[in-house]
Amino acid sequence: MLYLDTSALVKLYVQEKGTEQMLALAHPDSNHEFVILSLTRIEFRAALRRRVKLGDVESDLADGLIRRFGDHLSNFFQVQPVNE
Repeated sequence: MLYLDTSALVKLYVQEKGTEQMLALAHPDSNHEFVILSLTRIEFRAALRRRVKLGDVESDLADGLIRRFGDHLSNFFQVQPVNE
């Protein structure tokens, strides 16, 4: 079981340094399970919007990646609630 922070999660959706390593961990043959905090859903959207603002990602692409991440939430990630 691997806990992903937002910066690691974004690497699964946007090509950047570390993407290849994350994709290798996510490969079905690796048998890894990913866990994210519920807060990560908000942080993921914010990270992609920031990349749009910086000109790294087109707005339409960011919208599609956010939708794809939403689709993946129920299939590929365990979402853990944030508790104090």
